[in-house]
Formats: sequence, structure tokens, C-alpha cells
Amino acid sequence: FRLNVFAICIILTMGVLVGIGNGMNIVSQSSQGPTSFYIAPMVFTIIPPLLCDSILLTCLFALYPLSGTPPATLLKIFAFPFCIKCTRVVVLVHYL
Repeated sequence: FRLNVFAICIILTMGVLVGIGNGMNIVSQSSQGPTSFYIAPMVFTIIPPLLCDSILLTCLFALYPLSGTPPATLLKIFAFPFCIKCTRVVVLVHYL
């Protein structure tokens, strides 16, 4: 539950930062704001997908503990989320 609240707070912060940056550009087109107003939304756009994937995987581990679940079932359950997480990390590394 705490991780879900943390993810929601990060997403809300991202929305506020993006809104402020876009609002500054619309209101005062001639003067640009500080660079931090453009870097912070980019950082908050990159982090939440990885954080949400981690939260979902943690919930899956809580529902299907490693000690009580057969290996074949674990493979079936965790293969797709793990592939998605790896793909997101590869794309992130590729474009940064």
C-alpha cells in the first residue's frame, strides 16, 4: 500500500511540473524559465513506469511466494512482466 501511495505522489508531482512548464511556455513565450523546470519533468516522466513495474512485481511476489509456488507456475506468471520490465530498461538506456 505504501508503494502505491508513493507512486501516486510521484505521478501527481510529474503532472504539476509538466503543467507548470507548459503554462510558463504559453504565458511568456519570449522568456524561457530555468533549466530545472525542463529537466525535472523529464526525470519524473522516466521514473514512474519503472517504479510501477517494480510495485506490480512486488505484489505478484506477495501473492505467489517463491517457497510455496511450483517453478513452472512461477515461470508462467513472471515471464511476461519481467520481459516488459527488461524492455523498458533497455529502451531507457538506449535513448539516454
